[in-house]
Amino acid sequence: MKKSILLICIALLAAGGSVFAAPADSPELKTASTSGVITAVSGERVTIAGKGFVDEIVLLAVAAGYVLDGATGRALDISALSPGIEVTAYYAPNITRSLPPQAKAIAVVTGAGPETARYFKAGQVERLPGGIRVLNDNRDQYIAITGEVFSQAQEITAGGEFLAWYPVSTLSMPGQATALRVLPLNRARPDIVVDLRDGSVMAGGRKVRPEPLKGEGDALFLPLRAICENFGYKVEWEKESRTAFLLKDNVFMSVTADDNYCGSPLSPIALKSPPLLRNGVLYAPVEFFARALGYTVKIDK
Repeated sequence: MKKSILLICIALLAAGGSVFAAPADSPELKTASTSGVITAVSGERVTIAGKGFVDEIVLLAVAAGYVLDGATGRALDISALSPGIEVTAYYAPNITRSLPPQAKAIAVVTGAGPETARYFKAGQVERLPGGIRVLNDNRDQYIAITGEVFSQAQEITAGGEFLAWYPVSTLSMPGQATALRVLPLNRARPDIVVDLRDGSVMAGGRKVRPEPLKGEGDALFLPLRAICENFGYKVEWEKESRTAFLLKDNVFMSVTADDNYCGSPLSPIALKSPPLLRNGVLYAPVEFFARALGYTVKIDK
């Protein structure tokens, strides 16, 4: 299958201007990168030394961007980053004048070599029979994507972000490459991600404990205090009534174990599954975080 995909894409690339519209504009750096090794991690600050736009960069707010496994594309917790790991860092090019310079992180992709995914942001998309050709936002790299590689290729639009695996690229300007695999990314990522494969829970880009709790049927419960505190809520526990009180800005609500109603007396919210108290931890159903708190939740099976 890979061979047929390569032949199709090579034919598209070889057709050049006879197939595609106007040539790309002059390159313009909008996404900078540095490939190398992590030398330091401090909170959400990660330092990488290697080669690229600058040879050493301090990434800021890493958890707010993408942290991804370059082999699988799987999202990683920032705790997976440690000194000695090979990565490619993608960041905004408006860096500080400090030594080493600092920049806001866009993505950190672990791994090295041709088998590693590359972060790609679409600057221009050309629709073709059986696929698309995408020019990145720097306007220095084209990538051809067929429907065989990614069945939703036609849904990629300008500004879209994705990981692309392509072992080689031409030395032309812009370079041209053929995608062997594509994984779309979503900047409006879910606030809470539950991975049922390993029992991990990410809230606001950070891993929380304890693990999810499965109830009857398809009901799934998440640790209330750990998640709410990750989003800036002050959580107080009243042992006698088995009630947690949440306070953030002008939002105040209560959540009681084994009670289907939560929120405030003036605007109670009925839940299909009541919160559960297990081993001193109050677990709320996923429905609570989505309906009562308004967070987006993704369950990865």
